[in-house]
Amino acid sequence: MKKQIIFILTAIFILLSIDFLSGKRSSFVLPMGGDDVSFKYAYGDIYKKLYKKKFKGGDFVYSSQRQYFSDYEEFSVKKPDDTIRIIFIGGSFTYDWAGHITLPVDLIPGKKLEIINAGMPGYDSYRVEIIAKEMMSYDPDLVVLISGNNEYFNQQGINLTAYYFNEFLARFSFYRNFKKSIMFNNKKINEENIDQLQLIYLNYEKNIKSIVANANKNDVPIVLSTLPLNFSGSLVDVPEPVDSQFIQGKIYLDDGNYAEAIDVFNGYINDHPGDMLGYYFLGRAHEKNNDHVEAKNNYSLAKNLMAVADTSNTKKNEIVKKIAKEEGAGLLDLEEIFTKSAQNGLTGKEQFRDHCHVWKEYFPVMDKALIKTILQNNDIYSKLFDSNTVKKKLEDYAFNVKLPTFKDIAENHMNWERITFHAVINSIQANNRFSERSLLCFETLFLMDPASLWNIQYSEKSMKNLLSQDPYSRSTVLPNNKFSQNWYRVLCHVGEAYRRMHKYEEALAYFDLSVDFNQDDYSPYLSRALTYYSLDKKQKAKSDIEKALLCKDTNVNEVNLYKEILGL
Repeated sequence: MKKQIIFILTAIFILLSIDFLSGKRSSFVLPMGGDDVSFKYAYGDIYKKLYKKKFKGGDFVYSSQRQYFSDYEEFSVKKPDDTIRIIFIGGSFTYDWAGHITLPVDLIPGKKLEIINAGMPGYDSYRVEIIAKEMMSYDPDLVVLISGNNEYFNQQGINLTAYYFNEFLARFSFYRNFKKSIMFNNKKINEENIDQLQLIYLNYEKNIKSIVANANKNDVPIVLSTLPLNFSGSLVDVPEPVDSQFIQGKIYLDDGNYAEAIDVFNGYINDHPGDMLGYYFLGRAHEKNNDHVEAKNNYSLAKNLMAVADTSNTKKNEIVKKIAKEEGAGLLDLEEIFTKSAQNGLTGKEQFRDHCHVWKEYFPVMDKALIKTILQNNDIYSKLFDSNTVKKKLEDYAFNVKLPTFKDIAENHMNWERITFHAVINSIQANNRFSERSLLCFETLFLMDPASLWNIQYSEKSMKNLLSQDPYSRSTVLPNNKFSQNWYRVLCHVGEAYRRMHKYEEALAYFDLSVDFNQDDYSPYLSRALTYYSLDKKQKAKSDIEKALLCKDTNVNEVNLYKEILGL
């Protein structure tokens, strides 16, 4: 036993030393993993090169060695003399855009544009920086950087040697107890001394600056891009407060009493400064009340409090603008482009297919904006074109812009499928009674094709088949019969979407279906009570409130607040 203790103490000392010498103070000495697949994607593989060199068809090419996505194209190790190689780096926004690029291959006479898509879905700026260092060795003529939606990792990076050593030591109970003690003390220190939001912004700025510095060092021109912001449809899924003011504000908002909702939410924010949900719903109340300036201001405040989320915000975009100005890099301001394209400057369902990804119909607009940025910064990117003839052709291309309409987007039936896909996943995985993202997706589907929303009730099998084609869904939503067991939550979300659109008969039909699937969840009873209340059927509303109180795992305080406020 004595030898075992000495071994463990020695191992811990070595582990501490490894972490200290690595200099990665952003990662604690005892890194935490999740399931093997998630850990490998988030940490284990980030230091592994995206591409490897192999011999194919009589030539050496770079081929993707990451197995997560299948559509990373190969490209020649030796770049042809007539090729302009443009590499896109970033997260899923970049991956989507570069994967659907519409730039003509022969846009520059005598040259061929070669687009390398190095976007990695879910990657934050730290991980993108690692990719960027690799990409500089592939002879790029231009790098386009779009990053900022994924700054939510608890640890930017970890010492993999320490991690695997830690996994080995975790077999010993003495070490597991020691680890719990250390993690508890470290958590207390972090809570006392670190402003999490500020740390995220500092790390983000450091990582973007590092990418630009590395590009400059390698004499590679770089374009920095802000991210478009979905003001009305990006609310992160966090627990809603069980608070009488907050609930009263939502009731006023649902019933169309917008002025009253604004007053109540203002009072709530005064009592709870810095509350993300308060600002978000205040923004929605202002939008419904046609005060678009105040709506945007409050949506922006909510987004800036969502730094630890899968969406960018104005603060991150300001950092990008500042770095572009300081470093003399071209700036592609997608935030401004999309804000100007939106009615009243409020971006939402007409521009975005989910909380942060735009409809693919906007990619040609982005392609032309990129070329316009290059033209407007001729002194930086002059080597990409060397004649007035080329410049004229680029101008003709870049300045001939047609924005898509929501009608254009709605006419693409694939978009119905995309938005239903996101709505279903968010419904099943919602941490609250309802996912605001899911509800907005269902409302958008209704605007595209009302019949498609109504027919969700018949689509359980087809939706399961659709989700089975997606790697993320296969590992999260489908295992252990989770999808079928939670289908009632999808039905309940559809009912809530109808209720908020004041389509009460449709809402009641879906709440009934949800209850038929699962009588133990209080959400459909409570929402059905609110629907009956709006129809002035107070006795039925009271009956459903009482049923909600009897449900398993009901939130008694929440239901009782609704009961009290509604006078039931």
